[in-house]
Order: sequence, then structure tokens, then C-alpha cells
Amino acid sequence: MNKPSLVILLLLALTFVTYEGTLLRKTSARLARAEEQQAAAQAQIAALKKQLSETVRLSTEPVAAPAHDLSTLAQTARAKLEQTRNLQRLFALLPEEQIPELRLLTDDEWLSIVINRDTPLVSPDEYSRILSHTRNTARRKFATRHLKPALKKYLAASAGILPPTTSALLPYFDPPIEAAILARYEMARTGSTAGLDPKTDRVILEKPSSTDGPSDQLMEQSLAYTHSVSSPNFRQRPIKPEVLTDLTAATMAFRRDHGGQDAATFDQLRPYLKNPGNAARAMNESESAAPE
Repeated sequence: MNKPSLVILLLLALTFVTYEGTLLRKTSARLARAEEQQAAAQAQIAALKKQLSETVRLSTEPVAAPAHDLSTLAQTARAKLEQTRNLQRLFALLPEEQIPELRLLTDDEWLSIVINRDTPLVSPDEYSRILSHTRNTARRKFATRHLKPALKKYLAASAGILPPTTSALLPYFDPPIEAAILARYEMARTGSTAGLDPKTDRVILEKPSSTDGPSDQLMEQSLAYTHSVSSPNFRQRPIKPEVLTDLTAATMAFRRDHGGQDAATFDQLRPYLKNPGNAARAMNESESAAPE
């Protein structure tokens, strides 16, 4: 082999060794970076696990609150519960203020009515307004959760023919309702639903009654929506202070005689009322025209 060939072979060998060394260094650097990234990822995972564990621990541990905050919260809760009971007692004391839909309200719904009020229930005017609001809540629940589904079932069974009277809907209520509730409503239309606007054409109307107050909203049901309108015929019946005074005094007297316990039912409270049988005489029942 001549010298030029030997030199070329040596140069090629040196080049290969240099390339191999460079490749080895790059590979080692990549492996080192990968190990660093893996370690960082594991550290992040460990930190997230620790954070999650801490979150779960905090969510299950009772949160300590200042004693005065707990006391204020307890006082507010007791006040709202007492107002709710007084509202129920007031309806029991004043049968002329009742509608049968009120019996559909749960205890939680009664409490929500009071909690959502911006003003405390103290004055007769405030109680008068909430009587109407409570009736409206009961009406709305009946119309949306009971009447509308029953009407839908009836129409499915009758091939789109409206019932001749509201009483025909009774078998379609689930759960069943009192006939006295449905008797307060009437058909605005009968026959086929073809051509009716499901949003605007009313098919069932709540009848105005002597129970309606200035803020009462009567329910009107179309095929798709529940609407509300002011009653066209209502009476102004502001509650006289004597009613609330009698109710408050009876509540306190019952507690005094029962070791601080509250009456569970209105019937338990009735013997402590000064005038339980003449509630209507404590009301101003002047006729009033509906507002324009």
C-alpha cells in the first residue's frame, strides 16, 4: 500500500472516531436532559398530589369561625325559621287567605320564601305582601310541575284534542292532586290544538277569586309556557296589627308552658290565641278596583 492510501485511511479513521465521539456526547446530553425533565415531571406530579391531598383534607375538616360569626349566623337562622313558622301560622289563622295549592309547598320551599325576602317580616304590610308572594309561589309550582305535565299527557292520549273541562285532567296527574285545586282553573279553549300558537295561545286559566290580593298573579297555561297576569278582581285586605300581636303572644305563651319548646302545629297554638275564631274581624275587607 502506498503512502497516500495510508494517509487517507488514517484520516477516515480519525474522522469516524471524531464523529462517534461527538454523537456519544450529544446522546449523553440528551439522556441527561431527559432525566432532568423526568425528574421535574415527577416533582410536579408529587406537588399536585400533595396539593390535591391538602384540598381534600381542608374540604372535609370543619372550618373554624370566630365565635361571634357563629352566634350571628345562628341568630339569623333562628329568626328566619321563626318567621317561616309565623307565616304558616298566619295562613292557618286566616283561612280566607288560603288557596289549596299551598299544600303542595314543602318545608324547604316555605323557608326559601322567607329567606329570599329583602325585608324582615315584622309589620302587617310586610306580611300582607308575603301572603300574596307565597300564594304566587304555590300557583307557579302547581302550573309548571303538575298542570303542564298532566296536560301534555292528556294531549298525547287524545291525539291533540284539548279536554272539555279541567276535571278531565285529574287521572293524568302524577302524583295525584286534590280536585279542589283543579276546580280553581277553567278551560280557555277546547277541541283541537291544530293552529294554536304553543307559546302565546292560552288554553287553561286560573279563575279570579276573593282570595286574590293586590300582588296576586293568576296562572295562565299555554301548550308550552306558563304565564302570569294580575288578578282583575281583588280586595285590599291589610292585616291589622292585632293579628300579629295575638300570634306573637300565643307563641310566647306556648313556649313558657312547654319549657321553651315551639309549637309543632297550629292546632297546638290555637288555645293560646285570644280570638282564634274571629280572624276575619281582624281584617279590613274593603272592596277595591283593580289597577289599570
